[in-house]
Amino acid sequence: MISLLAAAVAMGNAVVMVPSPKYPLPALEFIQVLQSSDLPGGVVSIITGGRDQLTQALANHSVVKAIWYW
Repeated sequence: MISLLAAAVAMGNAVVMVPSPKYPLPALEFIQVLQSSDLPGGVVSIITGGRDQLTQALANHSVVKAIWYW
């Protein structure tokens, strides 16, 4: 996850993460680390919920240019 995120941010993209519904806590802790870093706010965001619904909402959003689903 971190290598994909780092590559996307290094290329100038913002990233929206959808953590595992089974194990969301590591991603939530990771986002807290990023919030305390020098990374500008909004570069990495996290949303939680049903993956299928979130994927559909992101795919239909006018600002989202790509989705990497793993």
